[in-house]
Amino acid sequence: MKKTNTTLIIGIIAAVVVLAIIAGYVLMKSSSETVPSTQSNTQSAASANTLAREGLIEAKIENSAFVPSEIRIKAGSKITWTNNDNSMHTITSESGEKAELNSKILSKGEAYGHVFSTPGVFNYHCTIHSSMKGKVVVE
Repeated sequence: MKKTNTTLIIGIIAAVVVLAIIAGYVLMKSSSETVPSTQSNTQSAASANTLAREGLIEAKIENSAFVPSEIRIKAGSKITWTNNDNSMHTITSESGEKAELNSKILSKGEAYGHVFSTPGVFNYHCTIHSSMKGKVVVE
């Protein structure tokens, strides 16, 4: 009788372990399938690419950087940059490039928007902080 009880207990423990492993696998698999990826690559936010099919893209200026630093859009899309820094900034096309971008000096909370109607590469910077650079690629 004692041997039967021991065998039964070992069998129950083994069944519980197997069920726990199966449940963990099912939960892990279902959570990886239902959680959408918010970014297709693992680059930092400051260098992330944004691909918009159309419409309005919200960009930020924070920590003396354009976020994201590179934006990919379709022609006809509008990008609006909002200054979240305490410092003032501009969005200004690089000299020699397509001179599309020319914001006023933006204080904290102010925004500048621009519709990109033609394909091309538009490099820009902050005239106050020359190390701040960004790029818009219009497809």
